[in-house]
Formats: sequence, C-alpha cells, structure tokens
Amino acid sequence: DRFGFLTGLYRENRLGHGMSASAQLFQSETNAGATRVDGDLRLGWAYRPAGSEWIVFDRFDLIYERNDDGMTDLDSWRLVNNMNTSWMPNNRTQIGLQHGAKYVRSTIDMDSYTGFTDLIGVDFRRDIDERWDWGLHGNLRHSWQSDVLDYGFGVDVGRSFAENTWISIGYNLSGFDDEDFSRSRYLAQGPYIRVRFKADQMTFRQLLGAQ
Repeated sequence: DRFGFLTGLYRENRLGHGMSASAQLFQSETNAGATRVDGDLRLGWAYRPAGSEWIVFDRFDLIYERNDDGMTDLDSWRLVNNMNTSWMPNNRTQIGLQHGAKYVRSTIDMDSYTGFTDLIGVDFRRDIDERWDWGLHGNLRHSWQSDVLDYGFGVDVGRSFAENTWISIGYNLSGFDDEDFSRSRYLAQGPYIRVRFKADQMTFRQLLGAQ
C-alpha cells in the first residue's frame, strides 16, 4: 500500500526574481509489515533578469527518511542547500560556480550519526560556433566529520542538434558519487551523456502545431 502527497507554489514578485516552494510525502507498507516514509520540503530562489550577465539558482531541501523492515529501524533527516551561479562575460563564454552544503543526522536502531559535507564546483564553457561548444569542470567535496577530501574533474563536448536542445558527451578522469549534489552536474568517474531541453509555453505550442 502506498500513499503520496505533492504540492507546489511558484511566484515571481518582480521580473527576473522567482520564489518557489514544494512538498512531497510518500508512505508505503508491505504485507510483511515493513513501513517506509519519504518526505521532502523544498524552497527555491531564481535570479535571472533579462540582459544580465549573471544567473543564480538556489535550492534548499529538508529531506526525511524512515524505514522499518522488522530487522533494522532507520530514521534519517538532512538539510541540503545547492547554489548554482552562471556568469557570461561575453556571448561565447560561460563560467559556472556551484556550492553545496548538507547536514545529516541518522539513527540506526539505537545508534546516532551526524555529519556535515560541502562541495565546491567550477566549470568553464566556450562556444566553438553556433552549434558546437566544449567545457572543463572540477569539483571538491569535503566531509568534515571524517576529514576526507574527494576530487573530480573532466571535459566534455556539446552540440545543439535542434532549437532549444543540447547534447554533450563527456568524461570524468576522477569523480565520486553523491546524490544530493549531482542533480545539476555529473560527478562520478567515467564517461557520460547529458541531454538538455528547454521547454516553455511557446515550445509546446510549436510541438502541437498551434499558431
């Protein structure tokens, strides 16, 4: 049995400044008696004025997980903040910066664990022509509780095959896994393919053949 609840709100108080809020909650129970609860409360802010060289996106999540399968009782929550900025000094060059931070508290049976981790990511993109571009990126993650540093860096080449569509092929020479920081960029070591598609009300009108 599974129950789900989702809600969301977006408001643009002034042109180029947007605020969003969303919440989702899922609860499931099996015939064997195992139960699981997943919740995510999210707040977001977007700064993207027309004609500005800077774009900023910031997202804050309060994530809760509870899992009781009869053998292990897991109760965990974490605070995660992801900020991504983009600066375009000219029409062919883009420099991006990501800063992520998260605090985790988990209780497994009767034992509790806490930890703080942050990440800094930098990438550089340059247009070759109207369709092709290339990029470099690097990441550094610091787990403060264990004082462990993880590094990642790689290269990629991208091409626009159609309007508002961009496909890139890249390879990370070094990397690591982190689901809380990898939604805006691929962090794991090895090859990858990334597809981006811009969609708005005009895009769907074009797909439907409306004027």
